[in-house]
Amino acid sequence: MMRAPSLLMYSKFMSKDRESEYLCYENDMKKMPCRKDSGYDSISSPIEMPYPLTSLDVLQEAKAVLRYSIPLVITFFLGYSTRATDVWFLGKLGPQAMAVSSLGHLFITVTGISIGNGILTAIDTLVAQAFTGAKHHHTVGIILQRGLLVSFIFGIMISILWANSEFILVLMGQDPMLANMAQTYIIILIPYLFICYANTALRKFLQSIAYWPGLTLNAFGGWSEFLRLGIPGMLSLSTDWAFEVCALLTGVLGQTSLAAQSVVLTINTLLLMIPTALSTGMAVRLGHLLGANEPRKSNLCFMVSAGIGVLCTFINALAIFAYRSQIAHHFSSDSEVVEATINLLQVASVCHFTMGIGIVFSYVLNALGKQTIVASLNVVSYYMIGLPFGIYLTYQCDWGLEGIWAGVALSGIVKTLCEFSILTYLVDWRHECQLATNRIHDQEYATSFIV
Repeated sequence: MMRAPSLLMYSKFMSKDRESEYLCYENDMKKMPCRKDSGYDSISSPIEMPYPLTSLDVLQEAKAVLRYSIPLVITFFLGYSTRATDVWFLGKLGPQAMAVSSLGHLFITVTGISIGNGILTAIDTLVAQAFTGAKHHHTVGIILQRGLLVSFIFGIMISILWANSEFILVLMGQDPMLANMAQTYIIILIPYLFICYANTALRKFLQSIAYWPGLTLNAFGGWSEFLRLGIPGMLSLSTDWAFEVCALLTGVLGQTSLAAQSVVLTINTLLLMIPTALSTGMAVRLGHLLGANEPRKSNLCFMVSAGIGVLCTFINALAIFAYRSQIAHHFSSDSEVVEATINLLQVASVCHFTMGIGIVFSYVLNALGKQTIVASLNVVSYYMIGLPFGIYLTYQCDWGLEGIWAGVALSGIVKTLCEFSILTYLVDWRHECQLATNRIHDQEYATSFIV
């Protein structure tokens, strides 16, 4: 097989609807294997380039990230708009209906949706890297099937928990009548849990690369690597909801507070779809670049995505604060709920900014296969710093639910600064490309072993 020439050369890899261009060049640095179909047996790590970054490089990378992300923004907005519509209709029925919906939605999110979405973050890491680096294309489809099987097993266990949700909610200090009505809401949504898991897995797969090898028993192997990435991913997403768990445990969510919480959480989550979509598109592109051994472009992808994420979340937070009164009156006509919502939105606007930036950084770390770091930072920032501070504000300063959200804002600041420091000063992008190659090899080995 011929070797890559010493001059810059491009090898192009095609998918059905997009073309990715990967730069190969040779120098004295360590060689890494190219894609089998590229025609070259090795490429060098291009972290050291013969020319500095230019504004054109940044602009091209921004276009690439946005090309991945803009369709996802529309998709995510449409997907969550059903929840926003539900809250709007429930607001016309009165505070009790909103409280029941909020309590039920809170429970299924903390105990179910976030767990499955966290487990399936392993697909973000493995599929995108395998697409550009694997020797056998069917590896990416087998990773998807592993994700579906793992999430189905978790779904069965979670369904049992949901069937006993009334007992759990009463045990946590919630009103027995609201808990009973919330359980009915939760049980009806059990089939949705499995649909949501399957949809999430398929969406993540298609975002990375649409290649299906057919059903295979290989999906029952290679679970160790998948769970090694998925379990920390589950913990990282689940701990993001720690402030809501604390609100339940401390009993600060009365009927009015629950109704206000429903409105604020809906608006906050809806607008977080923008940085989430941006981060998802970035994670796909970053995975492709890592799998193709492109450390320099990977670093640039992170920096550009972080800049876009900061700008988007700042605009969102400003809009939440500026239009808090209009938002509250749009969702409810109850004067107490409106007042509570307006007050809570002031704190939530700051919280939104910190959470939005944190989402971008967390997705970068997840794409690098560092879900354990994200989970650890969440535990420290939320449970050890933010929530104690929030409880102090709630009880000692009589801030009520706003104190919990203020604690979340502090948690977001701490977590974001830590993640930014790790990505800026501690991540060796050339080494991350090598780790991506090792993960691809492990997945291919698991496949060939079962065959």
